[in-house]
Amino acid sequence: SIDMKSIIAARSTILRNKRFGTLAFDSFGAPSEVLKLGNSTVQVTQPPPGSISLSIKASQVLSEDIKSIKGLSYQVGSTGIAGLSASGVITAVGDNVGDFNVNDTVFVTGSGLWTDQTVTISKSAAVNVKKLSCEEAALLPTATTAWALLNNFVKLDAGDIVIQTNGTSAVGLAVSEIGASMGLKVLSPTDAELKDAKYIPKVLGEHSSQGLKLALSSQSGPSDLSLIRGLATNGVLVAYSGPQESLENATGIYVPVACAIFRNVSVMGFDFFSWRDQDPTGLTTAIQAVIQLAEAGKIRLKTPKVFAQGDYLKALAEVEATGAGVVIKM
Repeated sequence: SIDMKSIIAARSTILRNKRFGTLAFDSFGAPSEVLKLGNSTVQVTQPPPGSISLSIKASQVLSEDIKSIKGLSYQVGSTGIAGLSASGVITAVGDNVGDFNVNDTVFVTGSGLWTDQTVTISKSAAVNVKKLSCEEAALLPTATTAWALLNNFVKLDAGDIVIQTNGTSAVGLAVSEIGASMGLKVLSPTDAELKDAKYIPKVLGEHSSQGLKLALSSQSGPSDLSLIRGLATNGVLVAYSGPQESLENATGIYVPVACAIFRNVSVMGFDFFSWRDQDPTGLTTAIQAVIQLAEAGKIRLKTPKVFAQGDYLKALAEVEATGAGVVIKM
């Protein structure tokens, strides 16, 4: 006869001791030297009230992920499992979790998310994105950053010009796409073009009578000064974290006194994870706005750069070299 109790007990033991792939580091340094793919033993338990358990499926590799491994991150100051954002599928829910249900796709932020193990996390760190696939949801850090850069700092109207540096990066491409959906003209000049004092007046003369309300920069240097000098009255330069190795060593942003006094231009900053902590409602609003744009076919949440977990070093090298949108499937 079949001993069902023994079978159930054996199955439970297998679940508790199943070994999963985890990308972790026990010292800071170059990812190729310190980040290792290993196994970890997971204790599968029922999530406590207010929490959900999910199986991590995909994660976009962000510059902040790489900085955290190198010990240069403002977000994470300790070693361990890498990964600051991910998407996954809910496998279990605790009490009092609202509209989270088993099998829903969720986007989560936190730490230790580069793993294919089951992760238990507070519902406050998750956003239900059940209309998206896991690969699409993994790209939300880039898409929502672009949305915030275009919506959180100045009021832009259809026909306005936005000038950005590093336009071929993942965020730069998303800014161009979301900007187009808003009726904006997003320009991504080269550094050489920005060095030409005639460039900004020329493009404004060709495309806009409103002046340059917003400029975006993810790389500190001489281009910032060109952008600031090109801003209209009350214009804003938004600096956001890009490929810099260390912000401590990044070139400072110089604002000419005349620009500050006579045109009241300003320099502001943006960081995805700081925004998440300071304005979680704003992040949720941005995610819903991005989903609506994707459903309407106005933007695409898709990257041609998808790597298996075992190819993690290739994925990180791609981001370091190009700033491209890269997803690791867990």
